[in-house]
Amino acid sequence: MALQLSEVISEHEFTSIAHVLYAAFHEPFNPFYELLNNTQGTYEEQIQAKAARHAEAWKDDPARHWLKITDSSNNNEVIAAASWLIYEEAPESSKAPIDAQWQPEGSIIREFTSRWLGAIVGSQQHALQKPHLVIDQLATHPSHRNSGAANMLLQWGLEQADRLGLEIMVNAVPAGLTYYQHFGFVDKGVVDPDMTIEEPSDEWKRLQKIDKHLYWMTRPPTCS
Repeated sequence: MALQLSEVISEHEFTSIAHVLYAAFHEPFNPFYELLNNTQGTYEEQIQAKAARHAEAWKDDPARHWLKITDSSNNNEVIAAASWLIYEEAPESSKAPIDAQWQPEGSIIREFTSRWLGAIVGSQQHALQKPHLVIDQLATHPSHRNSGAANMLLQWGLEQADRLGLEIMVNAVPAGLTYYQHFGFVDKGVVDPDMTIEEPSDEWKRLQKIDKHLYWMTRPPTCS
């Protein structure tokens, strides 16, 4: 296996990245997938929808950098990917409510996801109003875990942060807690918004039962 890291430069690269993200969320199944993706349609339809959404967000946000790891010994297969947000200046805060537009219009899951994400962003807004980096996505295809691919993607961001003298922030899933701690991230507390509403539907109750807790983690820059 000969791994190579490169930054995404074309929207056409997102289809192969979407395949990696799908597999990473399904082996084993990660309950966040249902909230962060539209699960309607066939596998290929979900892949194309995911690729299009990530490509659009990448084109619209100059702070967003997508990276991928390819295996040059296997036809440059994409085996891992990461999305980093690099804010060299404090980003403008938005007062507009978050809308999970990838979910079906008018659906309970769209309302639930929008409120859940809004609560997370709202609780961390004070920490985000300064220059910083965010790990937005970090995933390795299940068949290539423990290959060092994720470390390469993470190390790229660590070097950017240290060069700029900026803090890194991430909402880590439970499985990633000890991984990030190994690289100097500090656990700042559990993120698990209260999703209680009056007279919830059966679908809302089902979504409430999903284990959605995250760990808000930060890493200060280090001097070389």
